[in-house]
Amino acid sequence: MKTILSALCILSTALQLSKAADQPPVPDFTKGDTIPEKSHDWNLGPTGARGWIYGYRGESNEARQIFITEVDSQSPSAKALKVGDVIIGLAGKNFTSDARISFAHAITAAEATDGKLRLNVWRDGSRIDAVIQLEAIGSYGATAPWDCPKSQRIFEQGCKRLAKRMQADIQSKAKRKHPIQHMLNALALLSSPDRDNYMPVIKHEVEWAKKWMVHNGLYCWDAGWVNLLLAEYFLATKDESVLPDLKRISLAIAGGQSNVGTWGHRFAYKHNGILMGYGAMNQVGLSLTTSLVVARDAGVTDPKVYQAIDKSSRFLHFYAGKGALPYGDHHPWLQMHDDNGKASAAAVLFDLLDDPEASEFFSRMGTASYGIERESGHTGNFFNMLWSLPGISRSGPEATGAWIRESSWLLDLARRHDYSFDYLGIPGDHNSYHGWDCTGAYLLGLGVAHGQIRFTGKDSSAVTQLNRADAKQIIEDGIGWTPRSKGESYNSRTTKELLSKLSNWSPVVRERAAIALALREGDFTPQLLKIANSNDPNAKLGVCAAFEQLGARASAGVPILTEFLSSDDLWLRVQAAEALAKIGKAAAPAIPILLRLVAQPADSSDPRAHNQRFIAFALFNQRGGLLSKTIEHVDRDLLRNAIVSILKNEDGRARGSLASVYRHLSYEEIQPILPAVMEAITHQSPSGVMFSDGIRQAGLEVLAKYRISEGIPLCMEIIELDRWGGERRMKSYLKILASYGVEATSQIPSLKSLAEDIASNPKFDRRKQVRAEHIMLIEKTIENILEAKPGEPLRSITH
Repeated sequence: MKTILSALCILSTALQLSKAADQPPVPDFTKGDTIPEKSHDWNLGPTGARGWIYGYRGESNEARQIFITEVDSQSPSAKALKVGDVIIGLAGKNFTSDARISFAHAITAAEATDGKLRLNVWRDGSRIDAVIQLEAIGSYGATAPWDCPKSQRIFEQGCKRLAKRMQADIQSKAKRKHPIQHMLNALALLSSPDRDNYMPVIKHEVEWAKKWMVHNGLYCWDAGWVNLLLAEYFLATKDESVLPDLKRISLAIAGGQSNVGTWGHRFAYKHNGILMGYGAMNQVGLSLTTSLVVARDAGVTDPKVYQAIDKSSRFLHFYAGKGALPYGDHHPWLQMHDDNGKASAAAVLFDLLDDPEASEFFSRMGTASYGIERESGHTGNFFNMLWSLPGISRSGPEATGAWIRESSWLLDLARRHDYSFDYLGIPGDHNSYHGWDCTGAYLLGLGVAHGQIRFTGKDSSAVTQLNRADAKQIIEDGIGWTPRSKGESYNSRTTKELLSKLSNWSPVVRERAAIALALREGDFTPQLLKIANSNDPNAKLGVCAAFEQLGARASAGVPILTEFLSSDDLWLRVQAAEALAKIGKAAAPAIPILLRLVAQPADSSDPRAHNQRFIAFALFNQRGGLLSKTIEHVDRDLLRNAIVSILKNEDGRARGSLASVYRHLSYEEIQPILPAVMEAITHQSPSGVMFSDGIRQAGLEVLAKYRISEGIPLCMEIIELDRWGGERRMKSYLKILASYGVEATSQIPSLKSLAEDIASNPKFDRRKQVRAEHIMLIEKTIENILEAKPGEPLRSITH
């Protein structure tokens, strides 16, 4: 064990050294260094200035200077700063910690007192003192934004400024930005008690939204927000002129949903209900479903809309109690409490659906995600900030107040001197939303105190409201994650603390504790078994997480984990199976039980067969599945029943896990299940699109290996160049086809037709080299087939 731990320490050190070697140096502007290329500057709160701050991999903790890149001539900074200045500290002292966060905290402190922001500035080779006079608007209250004059001031002034700018843009016919920005800005004004004063600009956006049509871009992103604005507007005004278009767009959204209740960048294919592109995106699904729920409340009563809401909510509800919502149709997200705002978004959605239990869980997950964790996010953190307070607010004023106390510096850094809000982005990372107007996104968060629209909590929430002590505890549960160190701070906690955390309400806390525990020497099985025998469901899940991380060291846990496999709790069964897989050889006695479990068909309690899906990974996943390396001594009837059942699973990755076992089966063993193998090739899985062709290719390889004649035309039939990744897969399918040799001659006409399609396909007009390579590959395949010698006799599935 010491050897293993030593190896892990060496590997960890090597990775840290590698990262350090890649890390760009921190410039010292007082010595003439310049701003690196391909990096962004930052809004510096309500000062009216912008500045470049060093960042790397999501953190700015090495930054000790702020290089001023812009100063608004009409702002508080106009008399105190100029471009080229370097802020090196505050109130007579140089920065000794993160300059960005220290500066933001100083803004919050100054606004709470006399408004004076005292800076140490390096200018033209000398150090000078500078003072920026900010508006003294007080501190955030204990239950902000409720009963909070500062929040109220920001919201009111922000709405006034927003409406004025929107009106100016209308008059000047300014170029429109991304629809999401416009829709959120209009929703923010609609969430104000003074919305009647803003109705002209709101109506302008509503008129634009009424004309929205499916376009050539990634239209699912704006469809939900367009639809939500129309629905919220009708509920606020009863203006029936929007109803025809609200119904039209709602039906388009419902009709574009996949068979399993998801959406992606674009709607699903009409002919098979499978998503275009690479699969499901829950960020999109949440906004689209939320819009449909509010549209339903506004009177869109078409059964197709009801069905779409039901399918989506069932899909998303699976994650309640298990983790944050992931990117798409994946394992629950356990690295952080919120994954780019999707947990907070789910709190809003399930509150609107009158599901207080699910809303409560996701709202608490959102509350535990604050500060630097909220700055993370796939392609940027725009949605992490947008959804935060609307979701957290479902748990009440104490929850929002506790969250704002931890995030106030971030909120104040994003706010400009005119009460608009900037997109801050992620330190040291590319940000897809650079330049976006975030005013509406932030104001909607503060607008929860008014509850004027469904999105911001109109009508009382059925979620249990947190008291101050519980809110404080959830904030404490959120401590312990940074972009670069992840959850390593748990390593400093005592073993007793880690064991106690295994019973925490939060699956993220349990996971972090389990990871830290596994890094320690010692036998923790006696303590874990004691915890496992408690009546606390969370404790049992925490024990599974610990056994999973301990791996082979936890062999003594096999009996209790095997016992868990018979639990009525689906997720406990899954977690137990995942732990058994990591334990490895010692878990072999559980394999027959696991095979029987995955062979069970889906039922009403588990319509998407998640039980089967995740246990399939535990058994067959090429990276660590119990049967991924060998099927020796495994009952073949149990194995075949499991394979046939898994090949019907909705998830392409679950089906794909069987590729590992295909390789171990002789012809005699696989022959009885060849019809199921063929079916899985012919019919793509309805979900897990990115992984759905793995099992299809593996099936074709099996058919070719055993010279099954039915595989020959299939190699051509499943080539779909217009699907995501279709060109890459075509190469693999042609290689399999060519392996049949001269017996594939029947497909030469189809190959020639494919070459003609590529030659005339507009998709390749700008990629002529790729077109030429594909045509050459087809010609080479034909040549190989014609030149091949007769091979082994062909077999057929039918005899």
